[in-house]
Amino acid sequence: MKTTMAMAASVLMGIAVWLGVTGGPAAKVYGIQDFAQLLQTAQSYHLKGWTYREQHQSDGTVKVIKMPTEMYVGWPIRYYTTWGSDNNGTMEMHYKAEDAERYIEVNLANKTCRTGRNVSFTAKAFVTACLEQQPKTLMREGSDYRLVRSESIAGASADVYEVVYPLAGGEQGRSAVWLNPATGLPVRMAFYRQKTGQPERPALEYDLVEVDAPPPAGMFSFEPPAGFEVIHEDRGPESDGVSWSRINSIRLCVRFRYNIGDRGMLICWACYDPSKTPPVECDPQNPPGQPMQLTIGTIGSDSGRKFRMVPLRSDPAKDFHWNWSLLLPADGKPIGHDQPSLTITNKGGSTGSWAGAWEHLSRQTLADFVVKAQRLTLPPDAPADAVLTLEQIEAKVAALTRQAP
Repeated sequence: MKTTMAMAASVLMGIAVWLGVTGGPAAKVYGIQDFAQLLQTAQSYHLKGWTYREQHQSDGTVKVIKMPTEMYVGWPIRYYTTWGSDNNGTMEMHYKAEDAERYIEVNLANKTCRTGRNVSFTAKAFVTACLEQQPKTLMREGSDYRLVRSESIAGASADVYEVVYPLAGGEQGRSAVWLNPATGLPVRMAFYRQKTGQPERPALEYDLVEVDAPPPAGMFSFEPPAGFEVIHEDRGPESDGVSWSRINSIRLCVRFRYNIGDRGMLICWACYDPSKTPPVECDPQNPPGQPMQLTIGTIGSDSGRKFRMVPLRSDPAKDFHWNWSLLLPADGKPIGHDQPSLTITNKGGSTGSWAGAWEHLSRQTLADFVVKAQRLTLPPDAPADAVLTLEQIEAKVAALTRQAP
């Protein structure tokens, strides 16, 4: 379960640190300082490599699983991504592809496929966020990289840049970029983690980076794999951004997540058990004794840092409610690398979902997303002032942060 939640955070961290763009005259020598400027013109990127998951075993040992990872993001609205999920100790691979009109989600383990017409808000928001956040990340971190050596990879000259930085829980992170000085494009990228007193371990590696290139053939064909069970399901506004994690009959979804000034997360989530009559929901107040216990933790961090949930509003849906809540660090400090997660536990086990978001959207984009996402969960007859603006949410976060010990 922990590895499931870490997937999204590790992929986003990887793409936020390591992207470049070809361009400029051949004689120009590109360095790490050119990353952000070059990336501002990018209309798409394609990453392919490996992610390393730590699976905690019942005997207390940790098993490292190397899994393939791939992502394509670009305009017009298109994105493709792979991920792994931990189903009671078994790692399952999935992939999905979306554009403004169609989607397909494939579970390679149980050979099922869900496909149909798509709605564009979440797809557009994801592509916008991925392409918009990269220059800001690189401008913040690019000056900290240092050139450590030059070497040849697959016949191409590469300057190797590294940056070392602290992570939560006393860990240390190291990012390495093998940059082709003639193109400005990385030929290899890697991210490592190290706990005090332990060997450094890889967390994410990319050995293919393509920018402003067409997607691989067939990536957006939306054709179900041969022999797979196909479930046709057209998405509407009520299902935009909805993806359920399951443990037995219980379902958990964090539908939307927005970083508010690195002081809090605005999330839209739901958790319920449709097998009951009537369906039973997880109470956002999390009273002791309820069958679905809610835990707010952190992804990929052993810092033990606590988050508190502050409910804002619950919007009715069929059989459950979409809960709009704030997740705030209990210590009142910036979120930083301690990205929050929600975990639901019952007698049958547990399942979780990432509840974090990286702080790199422009204010204008964030304000637009926050309003449009809320309109997807509000009933048609809701008053106009039911939608919280970004300014109102920021004011709530600021007031609640001041109350932190």
